[in-house]
Amino acid sequence: MHASWGTAVEQTILDLSARPHPGALPEEANAAARALLRRADHELLAELAPSNGVTPACDV
Repeated sequence: MHASWGTAVEQTILDLSARPHPGALPEEANAAARALLRRADHELLAELAPSNGVTPACDV
C-alpha cells in the first residue's frame, strides 16, 4: 500500500480560492470551488477560513 493524503471539500475550496493560478487555469479553479460549495459544510468552511487567512465576504 502507498500512503496518500486527502483533504476535505471545505479545505479544497479554500485552497482553490486562495491560489487559483497553479497551472494557469484560474477560471477552472474558480469554477471548481463554486461547484464544490454545493457539497460543503458551510459552518465548517466558516470555521476553517480564518485559520487559512481568509476573511468571509458574507455569512453563508
